Amino acid sequence: MRVFLCVALCLAMVVCAACTPKNQPSFDPVYGPQTAPPLLEWYGDGNCTGACEGDPFDVCAEERKKLEKKLRKEFKKKFAARKAAEPKVKFENLLIIGQKEYVYFDQLKMKLPARIDTGATTSSIDATDLQQYERDGEDWLRFTITDPASGKAVVLERPLKRTVRIKQHEGDGQRRYVVELQVQLGSQKCTTEFSLTDRSDFKMPVLIGRSLLHGRAVVDVTREYITSPLNDSNEKQ
Repeated sequence: MRVFLCVALCLAMVVCAACTPKNQPSFDPVYGPQTAPPLLEWYGDGNCTGACEGDPFDVCAEERKKLEKKLRKEFKKKFAARKAAEPKVKFENLLIIGQKEYVYFDQLKMKLPARIDTGATTSSIDATDLQQYERDGEDWLRFTITDPASGKAVVLERPLKRTVRIKQHEGDGQRRYVVELQVQLGSQKCTTEFSLTDRSDFKMPVLIGRSLLHGRAVVDVTREYITSPLNDSNEKQ
């Protein structure tokens, strides 16, 4: 019986030795189990990995700090270069507008009130009777714009630039057509993208987004209808 117990104990020790992983990596409370600091492995600099005796995290602490400092310095340099490459916009050259303004559409021969929304990327306009068709192998749109003040309606045809999905508070969002329109905001005239949608539930038929405002205007939310020559007081003169 004693011989049987000794043999069983020896077999158990052999099995445990075979199951024990060899060269088990040390554990770092920040980076988890590693054989070398991650920054040093990623960057390929220094001789910490497999070259330091004892615990690599203690032996290479100084070299690790130097490399992290070097990486931070290079990141700041790249960030500064990217910042310098951005186009400079001088504040004094920008048009100051209010949170509500009139905009004029030359193709419609129509002046419409607009809400300025710096939270929206693309501008939008109230449009009805949207019809998509093909002309010369390209997608076009036929739609109607109505002046809510006078009731004047104009049918316009423009090439379809793209479609966008607008997120909404409820539902999966709304797919909208986007066309380019010529618009005047104060002294600024440009051709920019407008998404076509039903804005009959809104007070303003037009919403002006950042794509039109960027590099052209800044918004004073305490004021309304201040742009010239489209403000009412200037038109009455």
